[in-house]
Amino acid sequence: MENLTQAKNVDEQYETSDIGTNLESIQIIKKPRGSLKDLFLDEGGDLQKLPSLLRRAPQLVEFGTGAYLAKIRNDIFSNLVEAFSGCKHLKSFSRFWDVVPAYLPAMYNV
Repeated sequence: MENLTQAKNVDEQYETSDIGTNLESIQIIKKPRGSLKDLFLDEGGDLQKLPSLLRRAPQLVEFGTGAYLAKIRNDIFSNLVEAFSGCKHLKSFSRFWDVVPAYLPAMYNV
């Protein structure tokens, strides 16, 4: 999750940006005036950081990420369920190349 592949901001100022960055930079992009609606992360992100990111962008419409092969952990699963349930506008997932099936129910409410 350390590298952001692409972020689209509703605000025309940030229509599309290709940057390599971290979570703090994502927050900076989001703050000026717009709201982050589409977020695409590089594969192999840290599942422990994903819920925090999703909570900071409840207005997401599309979310894309890569592989999540971490061993299932109840605390991470619970955090993912809570974080995804807060994304009321989320309509699509993309770029889920390889995910441990046990994590899929966390996304069922989308």
